[in-house]
Amino acid sequence: MIGGGYEFVAPGTMNSTSPDLITRLAQAYLTLDYDLFVLAPEDFQALSAAGVPTAPSWWSLDDAPRVVTQKVPDGLLAFVLFPPSLPGGPSGSTASILANTATQLRESGQYNLIIGISTWGQPLENDFIANRRGKAFDIILGSGHGPSYPGLYLQDNAVLWVRPSLKGKGVNTIVIPNLPKAGTKPVWSPNVTVMATVQPLRDELALDPAITTIFAP
Repeated sequence: MIGGGYEFVAPGTMNSTSPDLITRLAQAYLTLDYDLFVLAPEDFQALSAAGVPTAPSWWSLDDAPRVVTQKVPDGLLAFVLFPPSLPGGPSGSTASILANTATQLRESGQYNLIIGISTWGQPLENDFIANRRGKAFDIILGSGHGPSYPGLYLQDNAVLWVRPSLKGKGVNTIVIPNLPKAGTKPVWSPNVTVMATVQPLRDELALDPAITTIFAP
């Protein structure tokens, strides 16, 4: 299970979130036991301001791409954490470094999938995929400003782009029946080699007592 950026605050709203709520959210996310939890810069600042420590599986962003590997039953995944975007958007060198990182990971022959995780927002992610060698990645999990997508297949189905809702009204799921062979570049066949969907969080879903207790007054 993966948590992307802006799990604690929406983009640009860090100062409007109370330290008490940040603390409770952190307790809830720890209870859910994410395999990989990525903190946007605003998330990290909010946690620091509230005095909340991060867990070993929680990753902040750096000026350079960070690579996190994850073993799964049938192979090994490589997650590339995109650096935070500058106000004017990521530089051309940042885009090239990201693409080169993905290419080198694939050429190592160790990884079944190369997955990018971004906090850039929809416009910048779209530009990276369309114009800046984003095809080097198999899946890009986006976050930040912009619309949500259960799954868009771009670059002749070479890239699956998924963006969750900023309002947190659903859980994005990606099901891959058989992982691609390590070191190969998959071309996705929607609803055959990969299924990307959203599970709406409706009122009829059963509540988890362990989570509801955390938010009780």
